[in-house]
Amino acid sequence: MLSIAYQYRNKSRSTAVSYAYKALKERPSYGDAYLLIASLYSGSANSCGKSEFEKRMVYVAAANMAAKAKAVDPGIATKANRSIKNYLRNAPSKKLIFNEGKKSGDSHKIACWIGTTVRIP
Repeated sequence: MLSIAYQYRNKSRSTAVSYAYKALKERPSYGDAYLLIASLYSGSANSCGKSEFEKRMVYVAAANMAAKAKAVDPGIATKANRSIKNYLRNAPSKKLIFNEGKKSGDSHKIACWIGTTVRIP
């Protein structure tokens, strides 16, 4: 299933994610599936949200997926840590969070095809 997800990654991100989740259903410890989902999320950052804050929150969702990869598959911890670090580098700054009128720890719903809720860092 994951190979099918990789085939769809440039055509339809939502379809690719769907296949990645099917791969996880078959093998819940498949960290590479979570890393693919994280990558697909981050690739949609500029199209998922209207404001800079909303777009940057997509990277938080990507970092969360990379963290899941690390949790279920310790063998890819180094790769997952690198991904987490890169995604969080693009997360909203404290200043941007403040200017948006939000607080750290609040939940935020990611718009578009991702449709997940994350905590503001």
